[in-house]
Amino acid sequence: MRNFLILTLSIILFSCSEEKSVYPWSDLTFEQAVDLNSDKIIFLDFYSEN
Repeated sequence: MRNFLILTLSIILFSCSEEKSVYPWSDLTFEQAVDLNSDKIIFLDFYSEN
């Protein structure tokens, strides 16, 4: 049990990072995204700094 706890804590601690992930965000509008991918699932993520 102790080994499991140490392993779990070390995975959690060492997997944290202060680096921001780099993702190629797109400036397409919703309508443009639907037109390009009408036969696929579209994942939309809305972000606001407010």
